[in-house]
Amino acid sequence: MTKIIIALLFSIPFVSFAHNGTSNESIQQLKKMCDQKESDELIKQCYSHYESQQNKADRMAELIREKAHS
Repeated sequence: MTKIIIALLFSIPFVSFAHNGTSNESIQQLKKMCDQKESDELIKQCYSHYESQQNKADRMAELIREKAHS
């Protein structure tokens, strides 16, 4: 029973990640787009946004781990 509850805790938030644009897949797609930018300024702006999204995803993952252990 505990395994089922833990599985549910982990599956539900990841669905919301996709809707927020913070799923790992969307973050990796963003990184690929950044690599294709032509000007240095666009690359800097893109990577700034990429890092912001990655940090957001990392914080969400940490919150999920904390809730799973409490």
